[in-house]
Amino acid sequence: MLKKPTYEELLKQNVELSNELKQLKLENTTDQKKCEEIQLEVLKADLKLTHLNTALDNLNTYVYIKDMNGRYLYANKKCLTLFNCSAHELPSLSDADFFPPTTCDQIKIIESEVINFGKDSENEVDTTDQNGNRKVYWEIKTPIYDDKHQNKVIGLCGVSTDITYRKIAEESIKENQLELKHLNATKDKIFSIIAHDLRSPFNHIIGFSELMLENSINKDHSQDSDCIKIINSTAKNTLNLLDNLLNWAYTETGKLSYRPENINITNIITQVVDFKTSIAQAKNITITYNAVQDIEFYTDSNLLKTVLRNLISNAIKFTNPNGSINITALQKDKFLEIAVIDTGVGMSTEHMTDLFNLTTHKSQPGTEGEKGSGLGLILCKEFVEKMHGTLWVESVVNKGSTFKFSLPFNITQ
Repeated sequence: MLKKPTYEELLKQNVELSNELKQLKLENTTDQKKCEEIQLEVLKADLKLTHLNTALDNLNTYVYIKDMNGRYLYANKKCLTLFNCSAHELPSLSDADFFPPTTCDQIKIIESEVINFGKDSENEVDTTDQNGNRKVYWEIKTPIYDDKHQNKVIGLCGVSTDITYRKIAEESIKENQLELKHLNATKDKIFSIIAHDLRSPFNHIIGFSELMLENSINKDHSQDSDCIKIINSTAKNTLNLLDNLLNWAYTETGKLSYRPENINITNIITQVVDFKTSIAQAKNITITYNAVQDIEFYTDSNLLKTVLRNLISNAIKFTNPNGSINITALQKDKFLEIAVIDTGVGMSTEHMTDLFNLTTHKSQPGTEGEKGSGLGLILCKEFVEKMHGTLWVESVVNKGSTFKFSLPFNITQ
């Protein structure tokens, strides 16, 4: 039979059980406190994450995180709006869903350097949005490292700012600066022409007219014929220079108009040749034009005459006495090709390169020391382009030059 415990033994067991119960209660209280502390930390972390997301969503920049393969893991609200997708859809999308291929290639190169070398990157990305509008972004990308392996890159974080309007404004300022520089160069060139090239011919006219006046007083008219030829030639050249100066001013200010009409090419070329014949005769240069075809054409006759006058004047200037100038006009397919061919001094390749550039071209003296402004050929190029054509030159030193320009027939009337 079991021995019944004594009162003292029962009391002792009761005390032990009471102590154990107290210990269990104490341990339970400690665990509960730990649980409450953990819950509090989780709540604080959630609160911090909420505040961080709120702050990122209210930034006026695009913030995103990508993995090693360029997939988006996170994007703030502004970025999601740009991509036109939700946070849930984002992980299944890539740059190819938002940007054109050329931009994707640029982004891939930049991000591969960030991930492979662990270096921050700052770049300007010029692209278009999904509607085809130009967009320019300034992007800062930085690598993200593994917490346990500080040298291991596991992705990148990017911050992008839309600088489209600022970029356009900067480009506009640069264009304005270039235009201002060009206008200043034009102004300086105009004053240079007025001061030198336009004054000099008048000195010739005044000098020879005074000589004629003196001869008339002395009743010696033996030199009058030569003086009259020189005055006539100088006056025509000066008028041509003045026309060039005025036309150039019109082109530079955008006031030059294009007024096409139906014309006969033979008639136009003949008029210009007749006008230039007396100047060519002063150097005993012959100008020939043999009309192979009777061509009707639709273009601006004034612009065409100006081009022909300047090309023939240039040919006379650089052709030696007793030389020749030949003009041709032929229809080739859908184009009219006109050529002014001289037997003059010709040009080197380097000289031809700068021939139509006002800032680099320097006018050379003619075969008899004739001076020029350098405007003539520049005007020719601009006027030919105004008539929707192209102008070019072929030349060999000491054998002559050929200036050609072609004009299309299919300009709408």
